Amino acid sequence: AHSGGVDLSRFDGAMFSVVDAESREVVFDGVIEHRADDTDLSGETVYQLDFSALTTPGEYYIRIPGAGRSWDFTVGQDAVGEAFYTYARGLYHNRCGALDSEHTPWARGDIHQTYQGGFPPDRQDYQDHSAEGWGFRDSSGAFVEYGSFGAVSATATDELLPDVVGGWHDAADYDRRTYHFFIVEDLLQTYFMFPDNFSDGQLNIPESGNGIPDIIDEARWGIDVWMAAQKTSGGVGTWIEAVSHPAGEFADDPGLDTQRYYLSLATRNSSLHYARHAAMLGRALIAVGATAEAEPYIESARRAYEFGTDESVRISHSWETSEGEVHTWTEPPEPDIERRMWALTELWLATGDPDFESELVITEVEDAFFYAVNQVFWMDSIFKAVNVAMNPESFPDGWGETALSEITELAGAFTVAYDSHAYRRLWYAADHGYFFSMAWGLGLYLPARSLLASWRLTGDESYRDALLLGLDFHHGANPMGRVHTTGLGKHFAAV
Repeated sequence: AHSGGVDLSRFDGAMFSVVDAESREVVFDGVIEHRADDTDLSGETVYQLDFSALTTPGEYYIRIPGAGRSWDFTVGQDAVGEAFYTYARGLYHNRCGALDSEHTPWARGDIHQTYQGGFPPDRQDYQDHSAEGWGFRDSSGAFVEYGSFGAVSATATDELLPDVVGGWHDAADYDRRTYHFFIVEDLLQTYFMFPDNFSDGQLNIPESGNGIPDIIDEARWGIDVWMAAQKTSGGVGTWIEAVSHPAGEFADDPGLDTQRYYLSLATRNSSLHYARHAAMLGRALIAVGATAEAEPYIESARRAYEFGTDESVRISHSWETSEGEVHTWTEPPEPDIERRMWALTELWLATGDPDFESELVITEVEDAFFYAVNQVFWMDSIFKAVNVAMNPESFPDGWGETALSEITELAGAFTVAYDSHAYRRLWYAADHGYFFSMAWGLGLYLPARSLLASWRLTGDESYRDALLLGLDFHHGANPMGRVHTTGLGKHFAAV
């Protein structure tokens, strides 16, 4: 309950009742307790109702004399099942490609085609690296500043890539980016952690009925586009972009925007990034018995890894500007060692190839692991480290223990801090150095992954309880009393 500016002090210590929504019988009585807010984020007086002793599955509502009643809610093992289904269906509706009327009332065709481009695929590629001898440079070697749209426009070609389709749309346009590998990793890592919770036919997608859990098929949609983009060399570009966001007559309806989209260069770094996730998908398919379907992904991952670690390869691309000058983009002298290391962990788990295992003990690879796993407070490392923590016997001494320690240490910071927020929002405590980054929009994403992983790795239910209370914030127990996800909750805008 929240005050909304109204004095609710009369409810301090008052009683509340949980009522069976069908029979209208009171099944639980409790006392309303005041929740202190160490951060004073909302300026509200917040109360909590503890009815955790109610474990009988069913539909209920809360009644507070003099205040009213809540919306109905569910108690049961599948209480958040609707949320999972809604989120996953959101991914399906964000697929780049045709959606058919059998699986959605919002059917549409595929209006976008992909052409070959010559721009680099990673955000850091656009920074000034001229002193290091790479990046965007003019004919004299001086840095030339390019934004992504400018680079796409400058390097566009008429080479159609008809088979490069798939992935998920991003924001309010139709680009597909390296960041989308987070989705693949989240889906597959969640499956690896809790395989019994996922099945075929669970999400009503076109692949349902093929004998493979739908959560794996959805991840597959995010890999197939890049496998189709793989060059004969093994390299894989991992960014598909247009020359602008939808603009002009299409600004209000991006769905009508038919501008061309272009595939980035296939660099060693992008290929290593792809290799990890393609191998991860192959491993998931093997886990469900789809060995034959796994083989193309693992072979594709091998080829991408070989390209990404080939010392004879260094991608460079030149083009002539409208002013008649020649500009060039060249990749770094060496590929990123962390990308190589993370690709190795998945290729080794997927294949059991001793050649991959032997690379894990190379000093620079081991150093990269310990450095990276100590940075799990950044959102892109947690689930990578989970694979190592779940399979400690498969990795060099100390890897599994370190991964477990770092993940649970991060989760511990959140389980301590969430109790300082009146709404139990999962984030750092107010005196933590990263508290301000709440404004970055990471929301529940970062802490939830650490808590979920820690629960799976240790079995400690305090992580799960904190996670579910944090999820409550996302689903309506917040100052505005609003669910943050379209389609969830009892009261949302109709479409």
